[in-house]
Amino acid sequence: MLRKAFAAVLGISFLGFTYLSGAWAAGSAPIVSYTASAAKVSGSTWTNDGSNGATGNLTLAGSLAYGASDSSVAFNAAGVGASQYAAGSAGAPPTGDTATTIETYVNIPANVNNGIAGMLFSWANPDYDIWMQSAGIGFNTGGSDIYGISLSGLTGSYHLFDFVMTTYPSGDATQKIYVDGVQKSLSLLQGTVNESYKSFDSSGNFYIGKYYSSQTFYGIFNLRQFKLWYQELTPAQILANYQLLTATPSVSLGLTSGLTTATYRQSTQVKATVGIDGTVVFYRAGKKIPGCVSIQSSGGIAYCSWLPASIGLNQITAQVTTPGFAPVVSSQLNIVVAPRSGTKR
Repeated sequence: MLRKAFAAVLGISFLGFTYLSGAWAAGSAPIVSYTASAAKVSGSTWTNDGSNGATGNLTLAGSLAYGASDSSVAFNAAGVGASQYAAGSAGAPPTGDTATTIETYVNIPANVNNGIAGMLFSWANPDYDIWMQSAGIGFNTGGSDIYGISLSGLTGSYHLFDFVMTTYPSGDATQKIYVDGVQKSLSLLQGTVNESYKSFDSSGNFYIGKYYSSQTFYGIFNLRQFKLWYQELTPAQILANYQLLTATPSVSLGLTSGLTTATYRQSTQVKATVGIDGTVVFYRAGKKIPGCVSIQSSGGIAYCSWLPASIGLNQITAQVTTPGFAPVVSSQLNIVVAPRSGTKR
């Protein structure tokens, strides 16, 4: 079996990034989930995101530590000699499982294009992993192969990579890579694919930043988030994960009519536009509007059918609550309500 050619590595640091941690998108919770923070990374342990339903901590090797300046854990920034990696377990895959989704929010250094080779992820036992080299990043089966995508334009900054790993005899076409929520076209960039090696560790043991059971091919990257599912996420779920990761909670109000006036006792539709979908509650003068409580937004929009019961100035606000974030309240929308035509009220 062919092994990867050894490459020299260079150190690199990343400064000035701010990372806002959120929750996972609608759908199944990840089996394991890790978000870089001072509270989660301590000593040789990276604690799982228990709030995400995930279990099992990572064991860190080579003095890996949280970097507050970049809100990340920097793997092998000092070069090969650092021998830094993380070991974890997702538990045994379900019987008959043929797909696993690996999601990483990662900054890959620009000098990977100068021949630096390294592992992003590998199973502990089979020779099936995610490898990067100057040719690009993708799936590897121990044949010096990379079935994946070019890293052109994807280094030196953070991107959300989703890798759908599938087992033999599914074939290369069932493997998928998404970058920032968008599925990419894959090709064999180098080497020879060993189809029969495509399987998952029977106990679910894995490594981040090194080549399965051997102490080689340490990956160089800054990692802010890692998640694993024993299933193939849908394109919609992956896009939602990216939007949740990069968006910030917000809510703004307006009438669907585009006006700032309404008529007494005539149904008026209030529209809330939110940065991240969540549960919206509409208020008038600080009190909940009947029928407009716990409205689930969809596609960033929630509607309230309001029946104005007070003539004159009415002050409307809304609050959106999104899992993983503090509630956010809108600015005040001032609506002038006029009497109905031909009546005093």
